[in-house]
Amino acid sequence: MSISDGDPGSQAPELDDCPIDYEIFDELRSLGDTSLLHELVSTYRLEVGRLFRSLDQALDATDVVMVASAAHAISGCSASIGATSLSAAAKSIEHLARSGSLDGWEPLMAKARGDCDSALRLLDIEVNNRTEPTWPSWLL
Repeated sequence: MSISDGDPGSQAPELDDCPIDYEIFDELRSLGDTSLLHELVSTYRLEVGRLFRSLDQALDATDVVMVASAAHAISGCSASIGATSLSAAAKSIEHLARSGSLDGWEPLMAKARGDCDSALRLLDIEVNNRTEPTWPSWLL
């Protein structure tokens, strides 16, 4: 059951605004039992948190190579779980760093953090068949 199929009183997010690509996520869901899906989402949540901490450290050090590497990793793991909005936001940070400059990274990072929070909340709702997440917003 996806969030759009949940409570009849809730309104599903617009497709362009949805942080999760349900074609990808539903394909993962079809791979096995719910414990596999729980494990994938739990591992993703831990990994993306670790990668954001690495990205923060690289930005603090103005290390364009490490910024590009961390952003690339966030983009890739997010795309694989269906968090395509976050994947695109991280890709923008990666491209900025690969240009050799970090000018203007703040709004890109704010978007990436917002997309990450939205994706994690929605993934938690999906794997636990809830209407609200049970874990607090991730802290970096």
